[in-house]
Amino acid sequence: MANSSEFEKDIVEMLQSYCGELNEKMFDEAQRLTKEAQSKLKDISPKDTGDYAKSWRLAKFGKKNTRFRFVIHNEEYQLTHLLEEGFTHHPDMRQVKGRPHIDEVQEWLNNEFEATCEKIIKNT
Repeated sequence: MANSSEFEKDIVEMLQSYCGELNEKMFDEAQRLTKEAQSKLKDISPKDTGDYAKSWRLAKFGKKNTRFRFVIHNEEYQLTHLLEEGFTHHPDMRQVKGRPHIDEVQEWLNNEFEATCEKIIKNT
């Protein structure tokens, strides 16, 4: 019985080590990919004065070996929906077409992160 208990502890330790290694690699890749996505957003964002495009920021929540989350946001958050979807200009009621730029970067980021995680899992 004592050997069974030690065996269980060994398995738990190995799994914790494996999960920690996966989490660390995924954290590093998530950080790299979100920085790249932030750069892509800066490049393809509509530019008038350029302030909107320069306003993309990256925020990190959580720690490397626990749950983590990266958020890309714009300091000019009031404009993101208007520029992405379009709006009605009220003085003359004309429609201003949207210039989609966020959705394509979000889709790229989701696909890249999923593919990267699959590679990490296969190679670890």
